[in-house]
Amino acid sequence: MSSNFHAYTNRYLIDDLENRLGTNDLLAWLDNEADELASEGRIPLGFVHFSKSLLQKRKIKRICEAEVIGKACIRPTEDEHYEITYNPVLSHHALRLAIAHEIGHTYWFQPGGGAKPLSPLQRRLGRDPDIECLCNRFAESLLLPLREIKSLELKNQEGLPRLELIPEVTNKYKLEERAVVRKLFARKGSPFAGIISMKLTTQMWTTRWCIIPKRAYELRTPTGFRIPLCGKKTVPLEMLPEIPKGQTVATILDGRWWDGLKQVPANIAKTPFDRLSRHNSRPGLALRLSNVIYLGLLA
Repeated sequence: MSSNFHAYTNRYLIDDLENRLGTNDLLAWLDNEADELASEGRIPLGFVHFSKSLLQKRKIKRICEAEVIGKACIRPTEDEHYEITYNPVLSHHALRLAIAHEIGHTYWFQPGGGAKPLSPLQRRLGRDPDIECLCNRFAESLLLPLREIKSLELKNQEGLPRLELIPEVTNKYKLEERAVVRKLFARKGSPFAGIISMKLTTQMWTTRWCIIPKRAYELRTPTGFRIPLCGKKTVPLEMLPEIPKGQTVATILDGRWWDGLKQVPANIAKTPFDRLSRHNSRPGLALRLSNVIYLGLLA
């Protein structure tokens, strides 16, 4: 089994899926499948469109809005095809990810239509967290294919990862920022312990999201524990890096950022930054735009 899975994975399920699909690296197999399918929907503007031929490849008969629990869902039709319904309140970028996620589910059904699980080790009731993880991975690989990533200059002239790619790629490929970060900077061998975004709203800086590369697709934490930066937190002014706008720079960052990456009891995770004790600063990367700051915390 690939070593890229997180600690909470059902390894027996992954082994069984790999055996059934004839691969010893399920994630690489999934990325290749997504890349191949993406070629059916790529348009001149660069992003992937849910074209008729792309949908036919996965036997998707139609996509329509409906009242659904969550973002979207997939169900079999009577003619061995599938129908995807989605929540109409989703933003455009979130909707694209939700539809791609549901397309990903077709890889984990037995051939021939219907929704019978490919493996007997998949959960039959409720959501299977490992299948959901795989579908998330597939969705991002479909909308930002590997061949597109290879065409990007991921580092600047100083050899630093280009954090400015986050908003650029988000706009070009019509994805959510977190999805872009996982694809570009949370790959195997990532130099980052965490990547953070914060935004200025009403004269206050607040964290928006945090990606931890080694747990990029992990959906679970032990009961009663949380990762502080995975929720929104107000950022004290002394924690903001003093850097010029417009380009990624190497800088020294407040050590409390790294504290926010640690899994702690839920009540401790709610502690505001200004109540945490200050300690040694650490090297990292930062990019400041007009009202957004991205931080790359080095491992």
